[in-house]
Amino acid sequence: MQLEEVTGKRILNLGCGNENWGTHRVDVFPTKTTTHVFDVENGILFPSEFFDMVYERNLLEHLKNIHFHLQEIYRVLKTGGSLTLITDNASCVRYYLLGTHTGGYMGHRHLLTRTGDKHYGVFTKEHLKNHLLDVGFKIVKIEYVETDYATKWLDKFMRFFLRGVWKSLTYPRIEVVAEKSRVVAVATYVSSTELQDKRLWLELWLSISPMGDMDLLRLAIESSVAMGY
Repeated sequence: MQLEEVTGKRILNLGCGNENWGTHRVDVFPTKTTTHVFDVENGILFPSEFFDMVYERNLLEHLKNIHFHLQEIYRVLKTGGSLTLITDNASCVRYYLLGTHTGGYMGHRHLLTRTGDKHYGVFTKEHLKNHLLDVGFKIVKIEYVETDYATKWLDKFMRFFLRGVWKSLTYPRIEVVAEKSRVVAVATYVSSTELQDKRLWLELWLSISPMGDMDLLRLAIESSVAMGY
């Protein structure tokens, strides 16, 4: 992903490492660019509806409680805000040829704590869609992407050899752009009596999303009913 400067926005970079993009940069260990140091496994320590954008790269596969993590991202995002998430692609054949992502991965050990990062999972596009939609996100874009590592040349060779067949096997990462949907946020304010009025729901939905995403409309109604609204 090509990161561009965005002015006047609060941008949260989770698992930032040494990246300096974003107004708030979080990692579990202090680095030369972190603005906040804490473990996101325990939650994202910011107020609700606080950020315009959340960005994370190569973090999700290191977390134990993925659903809780995505719920926390949803919580701290403003309604209409966006999430850009990049994680390992479970379909990438190189991972299985080299054995790097088949359960034995141990990343760089931290100099002070002597602890290393581990992989707890890898994901397909469908896995990511399931997690994000279940939390309430609207998927804007999902695609396979390259890395900046030297192994990209092996990926390119395999892609040339396969001549476009089984594209998912030759890309090491998946990038997802998702939005905190307005319709799910609004749904909690609609009473059970109003839920029975199909015309009201149609007017509400069209006012929020001219595209008329029926999956999100269904999710909003189900969420409201489940919460007793």
